[in-house]
Amino acid sequence: MAFETITLATRDGVGVVTLNRPERLNAINKRMLEELGAAMDALEADAAVRAIVLTGTGSAFSSGFDLKEQMAQLKKLLAPGPAAPQVPDTAQPPPEPEKPPLPRPRDDVKPPVIL
Repeated sequence: MAFETITLATRDGVGVVTLNRPERLNAINKRMLEELGAAMDALEADAAVRAIVLTGTGSAFSSGFDLKEQMAQLKKLLAPGPAAPQVPDTAQPPPEPEKPPLPRPRDDVKPPVIL
């Protein structure tokens, strides 16, 4: 598999996986997750690899998930269209379930006596 967002190298029994999106501070997107999974599978299958180093290019190891990409995907999912469910303005929230009654205090139970 050709990688776009990571690099993979092995040397002397060590696999080196490098996050390679320095323009986005190595933010993890869907493609990178897929590539990381494929790289880890390949390293696991290689009997010569005894250790794995995960590193990043540029000034940051990783800034976490790529929120800009996540928001773009969310906007596509929520965009109105024929496939999007239409909720009428008169929609009411479902009724709350009935709560069980609270237990009544018992008059026949005496408090313990501590001597």
